[in-house]
Amino acid sequence: MTTLLQQAASAHQAGHLDEADRLYARLLAAEPHNAQALHWRAIACHQMGRHDEALRLIGRALAV
Repeated sequence: MTTLLQQAASAHQAGHLDEADRLYARLLAAEPHNAQALHWRAIACHQMGRHDEALRLIGRALAV
């Protein structure tokens, strides 16, 4: 697991969804096909009520 993904996961587990989302997005800017980051960002989006974005992200994760 990359350090950035670890930081995002820690923020996510702590309930800091906005911070986790920013970190997942930063990782995906560098690694757009990172299935773990896509999956976990989808979950964060779902938890924040951004369901359309969550569906799009999970679809990308499944396509990797």
